Amino acid sequence: MDDSFDPTFLTADVDVDFDFLRAQTQYQDDINNCWISEGQAEEITDPSDFPCAADWKDDAPDIISNTVVTVDKARIHIWKQGKTEIRIIRTVWGEDHPTFDTLATRIFGPRSKLFHLFEDELSLSYEKYCRFLATFFAASSRSSPASRLLEDNRFDSTGMMEKMEYYRLIRQIEEHRSGDESLWMQIEELFNSLVKKHFLSERGEEELYIALDDDKHHFNYSKQADTYGLQRMRHIKTNRMGHTAHTAGLSATGMPLCVMFQREDEAQSQVYERMCKKMFGGRTGNGYPNLQGITFGSDRGYWTPTLLFLFLLKCGADVVGTVARCFWYPFTFTKGKVTAIPEVDTHNRIEIRMKGAKDVFYKTLKWGPSAKIRATCYRPGTGTAVSLAMSTLHHGPLFDLNLSFPKDHKWYFNRTVLQDERNAKAFPVVAGSDHYDIIKALPIRPLTLVQGDTAWFIMRQFSLTSSTVDKCISSRCREITQDHALRESYETVLKAVDRTNLLPRRSDYTDARNNNNSTNNNNNTDRRGRNVLDDIGGDSDSSDDEEELPTPAIDWASNWIRRVNEGEDGLFRDRLNSTMEESTIRGIIDKHDNAKSTGSISSLKKKLKEWSELSTYLHRKYFFYSVPQLKDRILELDGQAVVTGKNKNALFDLVVRCQRKRIGRNTTLNNNQDPYNGEEDDEDDVDTVDPVLLDIFKASKMKPLKDEAKAYCRQGHLLERPFLEQFHQHSKEGLTRGYKSIAIHETPVVESTSITGALDSSDAELIYKKEDHAANDSGSDTNDDDDIAIETMPIGIKARVAHSTFYSERQLIEANLGLAAYERGEPYYVEIDAEGGELHKWIPKHKESFQLLHHVAVRDARKGLFLVGNKTKVMFGVFVTYSDNLIASYRALLEDLFDRALKPFYEADQHLQLPKEKIERILQAKEMKKLNMTYHSFQTDYYVWRQLRIKKALQLPIPPCNRILPYNHSVWNNLKGASDTATKLMWNCQIKFASSGRSQVVAFAKFLQLYSILLHREYQIATAKTDLNFYASLHHFRNTRNKNYPFHKTVDRISVWFIKNADDAVAAAAAAVPPTPPTTALTVDTGGPLVRTPPRVQRFSNPRGSPFQEIRNYTTITGGTPGKGRSKNPTNKTAAYDEDHQRLNTCEGDLYWTKQIKKCSICDTNSNYVCLGCKRWYCIKSRDEKFYNMILKSDSRVAFIEDGERPPSELVIHGVANDRSTKEFCTVDMDAITCGTVNQDHILPRH
Repeated sequence: MDDSFDPTFLTADVDVDFDFLRAQTQYQDDINNCWISEGQAEEITDPSDFPCAADWKDDAPDIISNTVVTVDKARIHIWKQGKTEIRIIRTVWGEDHPTFDTLATRIFGPRSKLFHLFEDELSLSYEKYCRFLATFFAASSRSSPASRLLEDNRFDSTGMMEKMEYYRLIRQIEEHRSGDESLWMQIEELFNSLVKKHFLSERGEEELYIALDDDKHHFNYSKQADTYGLQRMRHIKTNRMGHTAHTAGLSATGMPLCVMFQREDEAQSQVYERMCKKMFGGRTGNGYPNLQGITFGSDRGYWTPTLLFLFLLKCGADVVGTVARCFWYPFTFTKGKVTAIPEVDTHNRIEIRMKGAKDVFYKTLKWGPSAKIRATCYRPGTGTAVSLAMSTLHHGPLFDLNLSFPKDHKWYFNRTVLQDERNAKAFPVVAGSDHYDIIKALPIRPLTLVQGDTAWFIMRQFSLTSSTVDKCISSRCREITQDHALRESYETVLKAVDRTNLLPRRSDYTDARNNNNSTNNNNNTDRRGRNVLDDIGGDSDSSDDEEELPTPAIDWASNWIRRVNEGEDGLFRDRLNSTMEESTIRGIIDKHDNAKSTGSISSLKKKLKEWSELSTYLHRKYFFYSVPQLKDRILELDGQAVVTGKNKNALFDLVVRCQRKRIGRNTTLNNNQDPYNGEEDDEDDVDTVDPVLLDIFKASKMKPLKDEAKAYCRQGHLLERPFLEQFHQHSKEGLTRGYKSIAIHETPVVESTSITGALDSSDAELIYKKEDHAANDSGSDTNDDDDIAIETMPIGIKARVAHSTFYSERQLIEANLGLAAYERGEPYYVEIDAEGGELHKWIPKHKESFQLLHHVAVRDARKGLFLVGNKTKVMFGVFVTYSDNLIASYRALLEDLFDRALKPFYEADQHLQLPKEKIERILQAKEMKKLNMTYHSFQTDYYVWRQLRIKKALQLPIPPCNRILPYNHSVWNNLKGASDTATKLMWNCQIKFASSGRSQVVAFAKFLQLYSILLHREYQIATAKTDLNFYASLHHFRNTRNKNYPFHKTVDRISVWFIKNADDAVAAAAAAVPPTPPTTALTVDTGGPLVRTPPRVQRFSNPRGSPFQEIRNYTTITGGTPGKGRSKNPTNKTAAYDEDHQRLNTCEGDLYWTKQIKKCSICDTNSNYVCLGCKRWYCIKSRDEKFYNMILKSDSRVAFIEDGERPPSELVIHGVANDRSTKEFCTVDMDAITCGTVNQDHILPRH
C-alpha cells in the first residue's frame, strides 16, 4: 500500500476498494429494503395502460429497397445544433467574447446566489468564502485531498484557507440542515436556477437536443448513516453502494442544464419529470411543461413507460436513444444457444439471436394523436451484442457512415472542391513528384481514399475483385465446354497462371454427347449388337474361335467397351472366360483413366468381370480409380461436393452423380437456360446451388482474421511504404532493369470504367520511363530522356513477415539465381514474359499471379511490378510483361463472369428482380452456414451496397470510415456525449474529503464541481472564433477548445481567481476602516530579514511533472558554524565578528531540503530545510504566524515599548500605515523612535 494512503479519505466520484462479501453480510437488510422502491419495481414490470409488443407494426416488404445511406449526417446535424446553442449563449451574454473575470463574477461573485447561500447558511464572509473555494478547487484540479495539498512543502498555499479551518467548514457542511431542507437541496435549486437563467431564458422557439443520463456516485456509507434525503442505491454494474445524480445537458456544447439527485422514496421517472418541469415549466413548476421542439436522448434502462408514454410524449417531446429489454418494446435478444424447443416469450416479443450476420430490424408504433415511434434492433454481427434503439424523428431504413477523421469534413462537404481535386486525394505521392495527371488518364475511378476501412468492405461486395475472380473461375471453368465461344480465352488465361487443370478434359464431352444421344443409342442397341455379331461371323452361342477373329481394322478393346455399355455384358463375360485374347484384355483396361494393365491375366479378367457387372457406363468409367483419385475427380466435377470417408462404393455413387450433374448443367447452359432455377430440386442429379454465385458470395463475406494473422497483416501494410521508397532509391541507383521511377502513388479501391463490376485494389501506381539498355551500351546520350514516353504500371507488394514465408522466398531466390544469391544482401530485379514459362518460377502462388494479372487488366496496361520483401527491406522485384492477347482474354473472362452471375444485381430499379430462391439456397449452403445469414440480412447488405455502387448516392471518393450504423444509433452516439463528458471531467479532477461518512458533503461537492464545469464550458465558448464556420465539425470545435483550455487548467484558474478576490476583499475592508494609532509599539527581533512566502506559480502543462517551482526563502544566520560548537553570542566581539554577523544578517541563500530535522532558528519549529548560504535551519511557516506565536509566548526577541507590557489589543499585521499605504507593516521602536511605523523591509534586529 502507498505510504500516502489515508483510510479516512472517502472518494465521491472515484471507485474505492469495496469488499463485496462484507457489504452483503453487514448490510443485508439495506439490500432487501432500500435499493429499489416498490413504486420503481411496479413501474418497470406493470404493463397496464402501456403499449405491448403486438401494437408495433412491421414495415411494408418493399420498404427496405428505399434504404438511404449518408456520411456523418448525425455529426453534421449535431454541429448545427451546437451553433444554435452558441448563438443562444451569446445572446444571453450580450457579447461574443466575455472575459474570464466577467464569467466568474457572474457565477461566483459577491452578488451570486451561491455566495449568499454560504453567507446565510454557513455564516461565511466573502473573504472566507473565496478562500474556502480556492482551496477546494486547487485540491480538485490536482485530484488530491486538501490536507495533503496544504501539507505538501512544494505547494504554495498562499491565500488559501488553513487546514483545520477548512475541515471545520467541511464538517459544518456535512451536518447542516435548514428546516426540512438539507444544504445540498438548496445548492441544487440554486444551480439549476442559474443554468436556466444563463441559457434557457433566451431559447425562444429554437429546437434543442438534450441528453439525459445518470451519474453514479460511489460512497460506502454505514447502515446507520444519515443520507440527508438522498436515495440509497446499489450500482449493479460496479456492485457499489452510493447515490445517483440525474443530469441533463446540451448535446453539442456539453453545457449542464439541470442536475438532480434521486431522493428517498422517489422513482427514476419522477426525477426526470421534476427536471423537465424545472427547465421548461412555469413559475409554480407543477403543471405539465410544453416540450414542443425538445428532443431528449437517453441511454438504455432509463426509458420507463411512465416517463415515456405518460409524460414526454404527452407533453410533445421527441425522443432518441437506446432501449433495454422491456415488456413494451417489440424486440428482445438472447445470449444462449438455440435450443430444440425455443422458449416462448411471455410478452410475445420478437427474439433476435446475438450470433448472426449483421442485420437491422424495424417496427413502428403509433401512440396518441400524433406520436410515431420507430424501433430499431441492430445486430452488429460480432456475436456479442444486440443494440435496441428508438426514435420519434427518424423513420425508414437509414444508415450513417461515420468518418474516422472529422477533419475530412472540411473538403468532403465543401461543394467548391472539384472532382479532380477529390480524386487526387485518393492517390497520395509516396516518392518522386506528383503525376496524378498520368493516373487520371487510366480507365479507373477511385471509390475510397484508403483500403481496409468500412467503405472498402462494402464497395467490394458483389464485384469482380482479384480474390473474387480467383475463387469463382474454378467453378465457371467446369461449365466451359470444348465448343464454348470463350474456350480459347479461358485456355489462354489459365495457361498463363498455370491452372489449365481447371478446364474439363475432352473425354467429359464425349460422355456428354453420349448422354445427349442416349435415347437413340438405346433404341439401336439390339440392332447394333447383331451387326457386330454378324461382322465377326457367328452368334452368341458359337464356340468356333477361328470364326470370331475380327478383321485387323477393328479396335477390339473399344469395340467391347461399346458393346458392354450397350447391354452386351453377358456376351462379354462369356468371351472373357473363353477365347478373348490377352492383348484385348489389356487394351480394354488401358482405355480407362488411372488403370494399370501390368498384372497377371487372371487378376485382370477378375477385374473386368466386376467391371462388366456394373449398372451404368459412368460407374464403369471410374471403376479403376483409387479412393484418392475418386475424391479429386469429385471435386473437379463439383466444388460443392462433400467428400468424406473411404468407402469406395459410396464414392462411386457420388462421382456418378457429380458427372450427371455436370452433363445436365452444361446441356442446360448450352440451351441458354438457367440450371439453378430450382424447378427440378427433387432430382438428385441436378445442382441446387449456383457454384459461381456461391463463390462470389463467399468472396464478398470475408472471414475475420485471427489475432496472429491480423498482426502479420498489419505489419505487412506498414512495410508497404518503406518498400516503395526503397524501390524508388534502387531506381536511382540503376538496379531496376532500366525502369526509371518518376513517381509512386498509393492507390485506394478503384472501379473500372470499361468493365462493369470490376474492382481493383493494387498497392501502388508506378509512373516510370523505360530506358533502352542497348542504346546505353552504344554510347548514346542517356541524360536527355525527354523523348521517352511516361507510362504507368500497378505494383503488388508482399511482405514475408513470418519465418516460413521468408525462408520459402529465400529458397526461391537461391533456386533461380544460385545458392549464394541471397547472401550478397542486394535486391534482385528480373523482367519476364507472363507467357514465357518463368512466371511460375518467380511467383509460384496461383493467387498472387492471378492478382497481378487482375491489376494490369483492369487498367488495360501491359506491365506489372511484383515486389517481395522481408521485415526490413526489398528482397526482389519482378517486372512482368503481358501480351495484348492475354489482356484481351482476361477482360473477356471478366465480362463473361459478370454476365454469368452478377448482372441481375446491377439492373436498374425498374428492372431489378433478385433471384430470391437461388440466393436462399446459397445462404443455406454449407460454406455459408457459419455466417448465419438470412435473406433479410442479405437484403440489408445489398441495398446499402446498391446505394454506394449503383445509385452513387454519395460523393466519391469516400474518406476513411470506421463504422456504419443505423441512423438512430448514430444520432444517439453523438447526443450522449453531453452528460458523459461532464462525468469524465469530474473524474479527471476528483473531489476527495476527510469525512465521517455523511452523504451531504458528497452531493454538495458535486454541485460545486458542476459550477466549475459550467464556467469551463462558457469560457470555451467565449474564446471560440466569432465565425463558427471556421470549425469544420463539432469534433473540430471540441478538440481545439479542449486543447487550448483543458478542464484542470480552468479549475486551477478558478482557484487563483478566488485568491485574488479574497485579497481584494481584505484590502477593500481595510481601506473602509479609518486608521487608529496603535496603543503600544513593539520591536520584533528576527535575527535577520523576514522569511517571505514565495509567490504562487501556475501549473506546468505536463501533469505528471512537478507542478510548482522551487521554493526560495530569505533567511538569517544561525549564530555559529555547524559542527564546531561556536557560541552564538560570544563575549568578545571583534570587528571580524561584526562583519561576519552583518554578512549573515543580509544572507539571501536558498533553502535546501534534507532528511535531518532541526529546530528553526526563529520559531524553534522542527524543520528539514537549511539555508545554503548561512547554514541556518528554517521552517517555511508564514511570517504572520511566526510573529503571532512569538508575541503570545513572550519571546525574548520581542520588546514592548513604554511600560514594557504586552499590548492590550490584538496585534494587527495587515493594516494602514501613517503614510496611508496598505503594505504589510509592523510597529517597532529603535532607540528614540516610539510608536512609529516602518515597512517590513526596514525592521532591524534587536542587539
